[in-house]
Amino acid sequence: MWRHVSSDPLPTTTDTGTDVKIQGVPAVTTIGPNVYSVFAWGLDNQLYHLAKNSPTTWLKWSKVTNGKIASSPSVVAVSKNRLDVFFKDSKGQVASTHWASGENWSEW
Repeated sequence: MWRHVSSDPLPTTTDTGTDVKIQGVPAVTTIGPNVYSVFAWGLDNQLYHLAKNSPTTWLKWSKVTNGKIASSPSVVAVSKNRLDVFFKDSKGQVASTHWASGENWSEW
């Protein structure tokens, strides 16, 4: 059964006010009730992350790293404290980055 994650529209800008326009198919995972992480391939070939951390609050889009990507991302919640994101890099190789609780995103 399908259900809406939110009745409110998703944010379209980053915390610095930059518009985020995506291509491809976003990837979504959850690490708990009402906690969602959305990953998207931007038209600028950057990897973006959007988080929802409460029943009603979406945060702004944020750029995950400065490297260029060349595909829609896939994401897996390894645990409630770790997310791994996979994608093709600008050379066509499979690459990944991860986030662990209390840390910044890893560089690939």
